[in-house]
Order: sequence, then C-alpha cells, then structure tokens
Amino acid sequence: MRYRASNRPMGVVAYPGTRKRNGSCGTNRRLRTGLVFGMILFLVAAVPVVAGPRSEPSVELRVPDTVRQGEPIAASVRVNGARVEEVDVLLFGSGGEKEARVAAVGVAPRGRERESEEQWAAILGVSSTAEPGGRSVEARVHFPRYSMIARSDVMVEEGDFFSMDISLNRELTALLTEPDPEREEQRRELRQLLASSDPAATYNPGTFQKPVEAQRVSADFGDRRVYRYADGTSSRSIHNGIDYVAQPGTAVHAAGHGRIRLAAERVVSGKSVVIEHMPGLFSLYYHLDSLDVAEGQFVLAGDRIGTVGATGLATGPHLHWEVQIARTPVDPEWFFDNAVLQVAPITTQ
Repeated sequence: MRYRASNRPMGVVAYPGTRKRNGSCGTNRRLRTGLVFGMILFLVAAVPVVAGPRSEPSVELRVPDTVRQGEPIAASVRVNGARVEEVDVLLFGSGGEKEARVAAVGVAPRGRERESEEQWAAILGVSSTAEPGGRSVEARVHFPRYSMIARSDVMVEEGDFFSMDISLNRELTALLTEPDPEREEQRRELRQLLASSDPAATYNPGTFQKPVEAQRVSADFGDRRVYRYADGTSSRSIHNGIDYVAQPGTAVHAAGHGRIRLAAERVVSGKSVVIEHMPGLFSLYYHLDSLDVAEGQFVLAGDRIGTVGATGLATGPHLHWEVQIARTPVDPEWFFDNAVLQVAPITTQ
C-alpha cells in the first residue's frame, strides 16, 4: 500500500466524497476511524526493513609462477563489486620478511565486462642476489571503509651471471677508496631519489628501447665483480646495469617516456641522468660525456639526453645503463620484450 504525503495532522485521514455531518456522532466516528488508520500507519512504519545479504567484493591477484634472479615480477590485481581507493603490492621472503613494496596503478582492462570491475597493476623487483626459493606476493586492496588482502606464490630461480676482475690504477683506486664527503652525500641523495614514488608518474607503461647504438657489451647485468686496487687490496661488488661500448660522442637516448629527475656530474658515475618512467621505476645513464637535458624536463622515448663518454669511474668510453624498481636493480633488457604494465593506465580528465 502506498501513501501520499499530506500536511494534515497525524491520525486524521480525509476520504474524498464523504459528506460532513454535524454533531458528536459524526465527530466520534471520524476520530475512531482516524485512530484506527493512524495505528496502521504507525505499525507499517515500525516494521523493520530487512536488507538482503551484502555481496563481498572479489579480489584476484595474478603473478608469474617463476622468475629468475634479477627479473621483475609483473603483478595484476582484479577487483569486482566495489570501488577501490588504492592498492599496495608487497613481496615477502621465505621467512616472511618484507623485500619490496610498491603502489599499484589503476589500469583499464581489455574488453571490460562490467562497470564494477577494476584492474590494477604493479611491478616488483627481485634482486640479482636474492636467495633462490619461494616468495609470497601480497596485494592489499583498500576500499573506502575497509581493506582486503590477496596472496599468491612465486618461485625465484637461480640466474646465470658472469664473474670478472677489474684492475684499477691509482687514480681510480682513490676514487673508490679514499674518504670523500661529496661522494657519500651523492650516494645518499641517489638512494633517497630511487626510494621515492610519484603516483602521478604514469609515463611509460609499455616496453623500453635500447638507449644507444653500441658496438658491443663489455659487462652484463648482475656480473660478480672483483676490483683489484693499485695498492694490492681488493673488494667485491655486483654490477647493477649493462655497459654498452660505443665511440665517444655517440648519442644516448631515453629508453622510454619519463621525467628527468637528475642531470648532474657525480664523483663515481660521472655525468649522469636519471629518468622516472612509472611510480618507483627509474632508468639510469652513467659516464656521459655531455648532458642534453635538465632536471624536471619531460622526455619521450628516443629523445637525446646526452652522449657517450668516460667520466667518473670508467676505464674507457661506454654507457652504463641501469633500471631500478623501488631501489632494487633489475635486468634492463627484460623491458625490451615485456611491458611495464599489461594495459594502458587509467587517466582522469
């Protein structure tokens, strides 16, 4: 039964076409009728409304079954049934220790079936020195009033890396071993930069291109190095990028779209450029002879950013190219055949 709103006093109901009578009999009858219908209205209003069962949103996390040491983990999170505010994706070691954390990016799924469906994507870095074995990836999906967690396992397999000895003269030995406050401050600033993540930096969800026309590769990603110093001592390190040998002055290009976050001369890496391509995803270009960009500038894939040189800690002209995800170096050439995200990011007008 439906009731129309009225400005009449509660409990008084007027019927169209009813003749008004004079005297107490008519008045009492109207009062009794009004009270009866008033009670009916009260009881109807007092009946509680029982809502149907609320359907919980579904969260699905997809990651590859296996990756090799030094390879990224591409994660995809699909949510149905609720509006998502943000998604964090974390990587945990076999002992439960947190190894990485990144913010996912909202993306537009191919052939979206429902308006209530959302897809988010993220990329995690696995170190080239990570212990082989099982890992757990966790997606924390945050809704306006609560959060949900989805987990999936991934196996890290042993990578194939070379070992090499590098002999340094006295000048290069001093560059690495003698105390230098400027060098240490530059390292601290770079670590802070590479640990940052700008949610708006969704510039390059696709693949990367080779940054230089090189004659050959003199050092691969993940090489286990031993530096032989001029005083007879030595130290060990991991090579976090790829060294492309080229003639001095050869043009160096941006591997992908992005924002220049650093363009400066540094003690060890010489003239250097750092580009942010996606939140927490950076490419680094070292030992340049010249810089053709400035900090804050936006570049497209293929834009010239400098030229090959031998500045800083370099035994000859080459480009050291490196890619890091949330401060974890990963194999740069992985991005030649694999897109950072599987679909284009959602943009708002």
